[in-house]
Amino acid sequence: MLQYLLRQTGYPWDADVINLRAALVGITTPSVWSKISLAACPVVFSDEEREAAIAESQEWNESEQLLSRVREHLNIDLEGGTDPDNFERAVEGNHQFRMEMVRQAEADQQEICWRNWPYKDK
Repeated sequence: MLQYLLRQTGYPWDADVINLRAALVGITTPSVWSKISLAACPVVFSDEEREAAIAESQEWNESEQLLSRVREHLNIDLEGGTDPDNFERAVEGNHQFRMEMVRQAEADQQEICWRNWPYKDK
């Protein structure tokens, strides 16, 4: 956990609050914190908060892995950019992925899925 946190300090902030919270939950675990400091940990999470943070982080990371595979398949960067020669293929593939994600979503989640798709065409 400590190595993870140290590695993360070298990366620019990408507003990933979910994994930051999970990292804080991990570092405040008594078995981890005791290796860092003899002082009492200044941050406390309830068991429910710990479980929720870990579950949310796992869900977020699964979604990120899926989007990473989509980007790789479409040959696009993190912002959705691509080479001009790949543009039409990427647009069509993006539309197909977006429609499939909405199709597979629960009925009450379809609108949210449509609105939150990261590579919208306006």
